[in-house]
Amino acid sequence: MVAAIRAAEAMLGTGEKIVLPEEEELHDYARRGVQATRDITPGDELREGVNIDILRPGKRRAGVHPRRLLEIEGRMAARAVALGDGLVEGDWS
Repeated sequence: MVAAIRAAEAMLGTGEKIVLPEEEELHDYARRGVQATRDITPGDELREGVNIDILRPGKRRAGVHPRRLLEIEGRMAARAVALGDGLVEGDWS
């Protein structure tokens, strides 16, 4: 019975989610970020569905985590961002 309990505990694991080395390439490709959906010039107002959106970047530069979208929404662009590139810290003011 003790052996069965220890086996069950081992199967439960730690609960920590990690990206395994063999998953790294797909993780980098498929994670979501805030990306430019059109060319953005300095001073443009950043609006979801207009010039930014939550997208998978693919081979482009990944943007900040989608949970920061509300922080970015309505702010002005501080620098030019090309179509498809991700917004990073400091791209808005």
